[in-house]
Amino acid sequence: MGIGLCALSIASVVAAQQPTFRAGANLVRVDLYATTDGRPVEDLKADEIELREDGVVQNIDSFEHVVVRPAGSQETRVEPNTVEESRQMAADARARVFVIFLDTYHSQLGSSARMRVPLTRFLERVLGADDLVALMTPEMAASDITFARRTTVLSNIMQDEWWGRRDRAGDLDPKEKVYEACYGVISGNAGATTKEMLERRREKLTLDALDDLVKHLRGLREERKAVITVTEGWRLFTENRNLARSGDDQPPALLPPVGVQGGQLGVGRRGSATGVDRVECDADRMALALMNNDRRLRDIEDEANRGNVSFYPVYAQGLTAFDAPLGPDRSPSLAVDSANLATRQNGLRELASNTDGVAVIGTNDAEGALKRIAADLSSYYLLGYYSTNTKLDGKFRNISVRIKRPDVQVRARRGYRGLTAEELVDGASNGSLNGGLKASSTANAPGAAGSGLNVVVNPRAQFRIRTSGWTPAEGTSAAAWVVGELDYAIDRKS
Repeated sequence: MGIGLCALSIASVVAAQQPTFRAGANLVRVDLYATTDGRPVEDLKADEIELREDGVVQNIDSFEHVVVRPAGSQETRVEPNTVEESRQMAADARARVFVIFLDTYHSQLGSSARMRVPLTRFLERVLGADDLVALMTPEMAASDITFARRTTVLSNIMQDEWWGRRDRAGDLDPKEKVYEACYGVISGNAGATTKEMLERRREKLTLDALDDLVKHLRGLREERKAVITVTEGWRLFTENRNLARSGDDQPPALLPPVGVQGGQLGVGRRGSATGVDRVECDADRMALALMNNDRRLRDIEDEANRGNVSFYPVYAQGLTAFDAPLGPDRSPSLAVDSANLATRQNGLRELASNTDGVAVIGTNDAEGALKRIAADLSSYYLLGYYSTNTKLDGKFRNISVRIKRPDVQVRARRGYRGLTAEELVDGASNGSLNGGLKASSTANAPGAAGSGLNVVVNPRAQFRIRTSGWTPAEGTSAAAWVVGELDYAIDRKS
């Protein structure tokens, strides 16, 4: 079965004593990049910098100039031996941290071939001796990435693998094949529902991965983390009620009843009217039809600002006038294709601009652009201050930096979102404030005391857990429901 439920009886509920925190000790780290005519300024002093948070001048408590050393040979670089050691090295403020995100779902085969040499040379020639780099794709969880200094392995991966999947029409995973069985094979104008579901799902998986990565990097260190995102951009799908209705003419699926009757838990049989399990198809179709990825990307940008993560999108097609791949599907009209291309590229520009990164779009010189990205991060200043705003309100706080010296351009962290009291307590009790996702649910039954059951979950895990707790207003006992759901592809194999 794909869904399992269990009831837990808790004999007594003991209110845990909440720890006391010094809210005033809100240390904020800011990395600052100062240039004159495109060249780094190497001699700034702390008293030449004015830093404000929401317009209020802050006292700079720590100040350091960091210059990245030139890259040494592969053999002389000290490599981490374990994942934990790699994360400890990445926490060093003097090391630049790069993640190369290969967007397999939104890059064509030719784009992956085009980007192999520039990325390989970037890894081998540009990274400094203390720099750390990791590789990630949408199929990975952020917890799976490993930072390393010896880039030969990463170079070989990108040299040998053709990772672009956008124009591989028959390259479907098991769930996408189920969509075809439910709504028709994509061929010419046929299978429109299937095609849109595939595109929406792949965009969702990519944004899920980026969100997962940002949260992971936020817990790595306060200093800047650079994500070089090699992609052809995203459509940024919004709500489509026509897709939600597009399966209404299909035979109805038999929904399995789930509930409690006579004090016993009951789960009905799963049924199908077509020989294919339509329950999962219809549920996914509704969810995909109602999603808003434009808003989702804005949320990722906010989280990136909070975690001091900068995106450097590299448009993988280079200089191009068309968006749609050349076959096998029928291409859209020129007007639609032009609008899709603009949406993809503008989304990448905004992602870079809103996270203080640089977008590489409209050029065939990918190698030169990657060198400029590395040079952009080669000399910077690390500032630290204790915010005078001690409110635990979860609001975004703007950071502005001004250099008192004339003719100096400055880029710095634009701000962060303050913690709430709940996040502070949860993060401290888990030994970390890394923004890990928590899910909690409390039943709205009469007399509920609001005792939620918190479970740390990975949104990309193959086994998902939901919880709900209920406590009588006058009682000393409680009940909790735990619902576990296997990923559909795993369920079908069991």
